Amino acid sequence: MVGWNPAEMARTRMVKLIKPKKRKSPRQRQITKLDKLVGELIRLKHKHTCERCGRGAPRQLHVHHFHGRRNHSVRWEVNNLFLLCSLCHKLDRNSAHESPYDFMNWAKSVRGEDWYDQLLVRKNMIVKMDYDFMEYVLKKQINELRDE
Repeated sequence: MVGWNPAEMARTRMVKLIKPKKRKSPRQRQITKLDKLVGELIRLKHKHTCERCGRGAPRQLHVHHFHGRRNHSVRWEVNNLFLLCSLCHKLDRNSAHESPYDFMNWAKSVRGEDWYDQLLVRKNMIVKMDYDFMEYVLKKQINELRDE
């Protein structure tokens, strides 16, 4: 090997070309922070147990958004979130992702038609999010649950 040619080195697998990591914008970092806070809040609220089957496996619990995470108007609203074990969330035939219609009916039976109607109205609202205020509210709710 005479010269240092990165393409040839990669082909011969002597050197792995490293792509620079894409940096998150401040807004993306704040959204990630809010996602972690709301995950902590929902786990505390439901005492680390699946809402659907009652399993309590802390590492296998997932936060399920009734209306998807793209809807920022309800993304961090506790009424839009369910704490589910991995089976009830994605793996089982009757899980929230495999059978969304059945999950919707179950959610309505547990939380009521009024809950569903109010959440639907909130989801369709156009809202300018104040991420700092949302962080403050989530931290306050977490502290209240911890103090109980």
